[in-house]
Amino acid sequence: DAGAVEIGKALSGSSVERIDLDKNDGLALVGWLALMKGTRGSKVKGLSVNLRSRLDDNAAREVASALPGSNVEEMDLSSNHSVGPVGYKALIEGSRDSKLKKFIFQASGVDDAKTQAIASA
Repeated sequence: DAGAVEIGKALSGSSVERIDLDKNDGLALVGWLALMKGTRGSKVKGLSVNLRSRLDDNAAREVASALPGSNVEEMDLSSNHSVGPVGYKALIEGSRDSKLKKFIFQASGVDDAKTQAIASA
């Protein structure tokens, strides 16, 4: 999480447009908060945090709440099996007033309950 906090701080005023933090299993709620806070007002348009990043429903809610203030257009959250229906619904609802155009949820265990949550958002 400490690294994500530093990345979040560094994003403001940088020219970085894409962040790939795949396969980082140390990214927990504190890291998600800092990272998403850092995307607000930055030039980051693409964010990939997949494969064991410990994204769960609580972190998904925080990601969702930060989307409207960010420039993120594409987010790859593949292989994050801990996100449940509540998290998926929050992500879809959070994307409504954002610039997000594409979510990627490959190999994330999307089942009927998660699909219904997405559809009901």
